[in-house]
Formats: sequence, C-alpha cells, structure tokens
Amino acid sequence: MSESQFSLAAPVSGKLISLKEINDPVFSQGLMGTGFGIIPNTKEVVSPISGEIVMIASSKHAIGLKSPNGAEILIHMGINTVELNGLPFKLDIHEHDIVKKGQLLATVDLTMIREKELDPTVITVITNSKQIVDSLALTGTQANVGETAAIVTKSAISAEPTLSQDAESTLGEQILSAIGGKTNISGLTHCATRLRFTLKNNQLPNDERIKNMAGVLGVARAGGQYQVIIGQNVPTIYQQIIDKIGEPESESSTDTSKNTKWFSRLLDLITGIFTPILPAITGAAMIKTLLIILTLLNVITTKSQTYIILSFVGDTAFSFLPIFLAYTASKKFGLNPFIGMVLGAMLLHPNWTALVAAGKQVHLFGFLPVTLATYTSTVIPIILIIWIASYIDKFAEKISPNAIRFFTQPFLTLLIMVPIAFVFVGPLGFLVGKGLGAVITAIQTKALWLLPLLFGIFAPVFIMTGMHYAVTIPLVLTSIATQGFDMLGIGYLVSNIAQGAAALAVGQKTKDTKLRALAFSSGLTALLGITEPALYGVNLKYKKPFLAVMIGGGVGGLIGGIFGVKRMTFAPTGLTTLPIFIDPKNGGNFIWAIIGSILAFGISYLITLIMIKHDKKLQQQIHSNKETD
Repeated sequence: MSESQFSLAAPVSGKLISLKEINDPVFSQGLMGTGFGIIPNTKEVVSPISGEIVMIASSKHAIGLKSPNGAEILIHMGINTVELNGLPFKLDIHEHDIVKKGQLLATVDLTMIREKELDPTVITVITNSKQIVDSLALTGTQANVGETAAIVTKSAISAEPTLSQDAESTLGEQILSAIGGKTNISGLTHCATRLRFTLKNNQLPNDERIKNMAGVLGVARAGGQYQVIIGQNVPTIYQQIIDKIGEPESESSTDTSKNTKWFSRLLDLITGIFTPILPAITGAAMIKTLLIILTLLNVITTKSQTYIILSFVGDTAFSFLPIFLAYTASKKFGLNPFIGMVLGAMLLHPNWTALVAAGKQVHLFGFLPVTLATYTSTVIPIILIIWIASYIDKFAEKISPNAIRFFTQPFLTLLIMVPIAFVFVGPLGFLVGKGLGAVITAIQTKALWLLPLLFGIFAPVFIMTGMHYAVTIPLVLTSIATQGFDMLGIGYLVSNIAQGAAALAVGQKTKDTKLRALAFSSGLTALLGITEPALYGVNLKYKKPFLAVMIGGGVGGLIGGIFGVKRMTFAPTGLTTLPIFIDPKNGGNFIWAIIGSILAFGISYLITLIMIKHDKKLQQQIHSNKETD
C-alpha cells in the first residue's frame, strides 16, 4: 500500500455494503462522509483504525475516533438506535483512550435491536472526507471483523480548510439565525452527529445557507424533524444553541403540517415510554410460555414449588408494570424517575390493595372520596399521573427556597400528587383503560376476525410509520390484562411469515447474486420475526412483492381470526416464538396458528412468483437489482 493510501478494518463481520445501500438518507447520500456499512452477524465491534477515542455518544450507539494521519472516523451502530438509550450497547472504552486497529470497542445486543424492528447495520464513515479523501474502494462483499474492508486514497490537496476556532465558536449562532431564530424552535435534541430540531414553521429554514456553512455536512428533513448534520462536533454546537435559547418554548406551531408534527411527537412519546420495558415483558412472557409447555408435557405440575416460583417470576413484569412505566414516562416527561417510581409503586402498595380488597368507602383528609381501583398491570393511569406530576414538580421547584429545595421539592410533589392520583387522575385513567378494554372485548366477541385481519394486512404499514409499538403495545397489554390473551398477535405472526415468503420468492427468481443473497438472508430472518431487512431491502423496494405480503398476511389473519387464534402472552412473533400461541384449554389454537402461517407463506410466495413471471418490468428490476421509478 502506498503512502497516499490507508486501510479501514471491518468493525464487525457480515455483509459489506456501500453507503448507497443504507436505509438512512443522511448516510446514503454521503452527507456524513465517505464510508461503508456492514449488516452484522457478530456482536463484537472493533476499531477500524489505530488512534484516539474522541467522542462517545451519550446513548452509546456511536463512537468517534481520530487517527494519526488526521482521518476522523465515526462508527454508527444501527439506524435510529439512539432511541434505545444505550440498552443494547456495552462499551469497553472511554473518551481519550488510545486504541489499536482491531481492538474491542463495544459489544452489541443484535437480538434486542432486531426485536425492536430497527436496522442493526454498523456504519463506518470518514467524517472529514472532503478534506482528506480522494476515493474509497471496498475489498469485497463480505467483511471479517478486524480484517481490511476498505482502501482509502488520500487527497493530494485538502478540498476545504478545516473549521477554524473562530468559525466553530459562531456556528451555533449562524444555524440558529438560518432556521428562523429562537421563536421558531419548539424542541431541540441531538444524537451523535445531528442537531434534531422540532420547528414551528418548517418553511422558515434556509437550507442552502445552512448547507454552505463551514462545519455543516448537510441538512435532512425526516420524522417531523429538521436535522442539521454536524458530525462528531455536534455536542459543542448543540450547547452553543442552548446557551442562546435556553429551554425551547412550547407554543403551538403555525406551520401547515402542525397536525402531522403533533401526531409524530405523540407516536414518539408513546414509543419512548413502552420500548425500554420490552425486554422485561418479553422475558417474563417467555417464562410463562415455558411453564405452559412444561405442564402440557407433564414435566412439572401446577402445584409444584418450581411451577409456583417460575409463575410469579413470569407475572412480575406485568404485575408491577405501573412502576416500570413510571420510570420510562418520567424520563420522557422530565420528572425525576425515582419520584415517578414512588408514584407508580404507591398504586401497588400492599396496604392500598388491602383497602381495595376490603371494599369499604375510603376518604382522603376526611372529605375527598377515593375510588377503589386495582392498578396492577394497568397502563393509562400511571402515564397520566406522571404527565401531571411533571408539571407539579416544576411548580414545587419554583416555590421552594433554594436553601431547602432538596427536601421541599420532592415533598411537595408527592404530597400534592397523592389526592390528584387517588381521587382524580388515577380513577380517570382506570376508567379510560377499562373502556378501552371493553371496546377490545366487544371487538373480540362480536367480530373476532377483525383485528387479526387488519393487522395481518397492515402490520408492515405500522412498522414503516413507526406505529407498531405506539399502537400495538397499549392494545396488547390492555387485552392481556383484561382477558388473558390478545388477538393482534396472530395478525403480526402471519404478516411476518408472508414478508419472509415474498423475499424468498424474489431470491429464487433473481439473477443478481447480491440481491439473491440479501433476499434469502432477510427472508429467513423475517420468518423468525425480524422483518425490517426483507421489508426495506427487498419487498418494499420492488413494490409488488409488498402487495403480495399484504394479501398473504390478510388471508392468514382472516383464518386466524375466524378460528379465534389467541396469543396467550406478549412476545415478538415468529417461528421461534410459536409456543406463545399454545392454549392449554384449546389445543386447536396452536394448530390454527400454524395453518394460518402456512397459508400466509404459500399465498405470498405464489403471488410473488406469478407477478415476477408476468411482469417484464419487475423481472428487469430484480435481475439488475434496481429500484422502481
């Protein structure tokens, strides 16, 4: 290798892809710089270069390095994994550590990322490519961790001067001016590389002006946010803007897309509350499923001590759900999470449950009537309580003297929230949840086929819009809490199976070796319940296989609905989790789940083959691996 070149090692093993193939416009359009992606099959992430750790994202999903030759490298682990708050990532390094090429940096829980329907692709980019890179060439299509994945040819002459200290110190002010000033901002956060603005009027920002600023790599509009791509220096620029504007105002938007932004923020809020607790719920659910299998096989009995212990362990995540939700909701609403957990725990305190069980009238302070409601496994009451508590806490902070605020703020928050929670908000949330449960019960009684059919057809649409957690989880948890099962699960199961079938059909017929490998691998993972690679990489890309998925999923969902296939506990749906459809009281439940899956697979597979056979344009597209117009 000549002095004008240097190599980048693969941070993980897996399929090596160009940036253009990455499902994120900021990376695929090269806004972050030149680089590559790897669809990983190993969990260890190593350093692609020797150099210094200069940045670690607070959410642990991104690491910045700088090599002695001046290359600034960003390793971005997964797409949109910033929302997981660091849960899948275990880091073995700290900022300013000196590392060698191939040294372990992090370990990633790929299963968790895929269970949350996120793309686990590990992206490596040179963020100062404009200054130092002439070209980058990949070494093949398969990457082995620690081995060379790309050869970089350095620029003979720097394309642009680096950002001066003076220019850097004013960049935040320049961006603020170009987006419409402080009054146009209703929200501001940042990830490892981007400023993420929520604006009141999306028409005010001057895109070209911002793109041409020294220190700005590009601009993107996505998910209701206005994103300014900075690179590894984003925390500094973020702080500059916060120093200027303080806490963003929360006035209503005057933009014509106000309702869309409001809906997007609501989905983000609900998803942010429920997503972090999924590992706990899923783990507990699978323990309950294991108990069903063991008792059906007569390995243990329901009276054995092993069964009793595992049973209450499996119930724990659901029984104490308000405490878990109190923590995650507090993080979203800006309340001290431990104050929030106290508010959640008081709804489950043994003395409270004893009062409810006794059934006698209860009055707070002698005159406020308390509604005796059971909050175990409930969702809505605690979210409403934490939302209101976040405002009460700010009020308590405002009126508390500085000298004793440490004591008075939490004291006043809890004291004020007791009557609000037990007399007003808690009962209201309980009634809303009960009403939602009644609606679900009515649907599952009067039109048993409806929910499986709808989710069998539209599950991919929910995933594409990010509504799969925001809509599904509250409905499922409410249904399981009120009835002991849900009817959405069979819809998601057959949809996932149909997604895999369509991708496998494309893989069978394509003459493009890269597409065949992608279609077969993503098709198999979709059968296991991880549909995003097949959805975005194959079926949605060519459109007509996506139609086959909806048809196959719809037929499978209708069959599951007609025969009343119940998901007995909450867990992701795929071939590996089929036992969650075992109903000890109805042996046909599991059988019809399998039959619905087979039908979904067969119909989606056959329709995809027929479309390919009779559609010349589709044939041309899959043989040349090109997107539709």
